[in-house]
Amino acid sequence: MKTYNEYEEHKDKDLERFIKAAIDEYVGSEDYQWAVDGVNYTTGENTEIKRYQRILYNVKGQAMIDTYTPNHKIPANFFGVFVRQRAAYVLGNGIEFESKDKKTKNKLGRGFDHKLLFAGQDALAQAVVYGFWNKDHVEFYPAKEICPIFDDESGELKVVIRFWRFQPTSPMRITLFEKEGITEYRTPTDKDSTTKALVKLKEREPYIKKGVVSDADGKQYGEGENYSELPIVPMYANRQKTSYLKGLKEKIDDYDLLTSGLVNDADSEFVYWTLKGQGAMNDDITLQQFVEKMRVLKAAVVGENEDAVPHSIEPPTNAKLAAKEALRADLYRDAMALDTEVLRAGSVTATQINAAYEPLNEAADEFEDCVIEFMLKLLNIIGIDDYPKFTRSIERNKAEETQMVLSAAGVLDTDTIIDKLPFLTPEEKEQVKERITAEQMNMVNMGMNNE
Repeated sequence: MKTYNEYEEHKDKDLERFIKAAIDEYVGSEDYQWAVDGVNYTTGENTEIKRYQRILYNVKGQAMIDTYTPNHKIPANFFGVFVRQRAAYVLGNGIEFESKDKKTKNKLGRGFDHKLLFAGQDALAQAVVYGFWNKDHVEFYPAKEICPIFDDESGELKVVIRFWRFQPTSPMRITLFEKEGITEYRTPTDKDSTTKALVKLKEREPYIKKGVVSDADGKQYGEGENYSELPIVPMYANRQKTSYLKGLKEKIDDYDLLTSGLVNDADSEFVYWTLKGQGAMNDDITLQQFVEKMRVLKAAVVGENEDAVPHSIEPPTNAKLAAKEALRADLYRDAMALDTEVLRAGSVTATQINAAYEPLNEAADEFEDCVIEFMLKLLNIIGIDDYPKFTRSIERNKAEETQMVLSAAGVLDTDTIIDKLPFLTPEEKEQVKERITAEQMNMVNMGMNNE
């Protein structure tokens, strides 16, 4: 893909052609294809099962599409479940900060928790998502519409090219994010009399625009300023910077084929024929014609001394079902996901719940580190000195855990007891602490008044 060094060479002479070439190269890359596949598999639009066709070979060895056998295509939505589960597990309870200062969260803009949750899903599916600090709020852009330009030596993100269309027939819209500001382009249409690679819609504008009124004529003129660095930060799914789909896709495809095969088997006739006597059945071509007539017409004519006897075959249903269960177990293991069916099996103790969550915890640790790294860089751009924290959404035997906390109440302080109670949200815990403190102060004041 294009690098920052190449951008430096072209930015003053043929920048528009460089942008167009960078997008084309990125769209043809493996990273882009994984991002597109990640989106498709998250929504259950599994690409491999959609392309699958049954093939037959005639007596001459020629391949042809099987139009006789049912060809149902049934995708499984494992990947969508895995992505939403891991994102919700880490980000579902929202973000907190070490300082516990509510102003920190307010500065991130309204609805930031929800934005971060959906951004986490995009990152897991597409390997990365990009957060743009737009003056007073964050906008997230998925990998499938971002062409990043990295420095060849440091690996630092230096320039970002966003490209998208309102609909397939619309011209492509392109936004160039540089340290010096934002420039808007679109691809030419038939109505444009230009030989340029792109049509410029807006000249470069600063990231922070300010309106200034001139004393001379009373008109408003735009002024502004930029940040000390590019205000776009990548948030990766893992340390390898790869899609969560890698390593799972082939197993999901195999599961889809098995599921589809079971349904197709139920809708098929597993029959072969034995023919007695010679008659006209004296070559392979005529025999194939007989089989095709039986498939289509369900009838064929045989001679006086001939006979056609059908034999049914039992499809390998049990073997396919066993293979499906094995693949399912492998998928949950490789995805390091929580199989919720384990927790639904009767009364489950806290120890069993913790054991079931352990693989998800290990995977979530890495993802959470990536989110924290993203947040620290974002906070640095905004000018906030704080540290993000997350509370994981874990299923619990709350009654058992509450009993454990209360049994140790004699040796624990009030704040610790409240923090350990599993049925309170982080916000509720803070509210309870504030209320207890206020009540204690009232009791002290009442005591002083009585004196």
